[in-house]
Amino acid sequence: MDLFEEIKNETFVALVVDGDDQVLKLYDNYANTEFSGSVTKTEDGYVLRLQDSFFKESRTIRTANAQRIYDELWQLEAGLCKVHAAMPDYLICFE
Repeated sequence: MDLFEEIKNETFVALVVDGDDQVLKLYDNYANTEFSGSVTKTEDGYVLRLQDSFFKESRTIRTANAQRIYDELWQLEAGLCKVHAAMPDYLICFE
């Protein structure tokens, strides 16, 4: 199966994936972060770009290894889920 089709068919909870056959845009479903990203198909494989404008951090991975991109997205999903789970503890300070 094509990596993009596999990603689009996944059941991510915190990570939103939207796009076409060449570029997938990535977003935080809960808007708890200032994260954005993309996965782009290239002649040599894939480019994963991740950015967080709040922390002024970015990361770019260029690889022909589709599994690496897939694994990175699941790691990102896990991180976003942890942020979402922590938000109620943070917001209780404002009650």
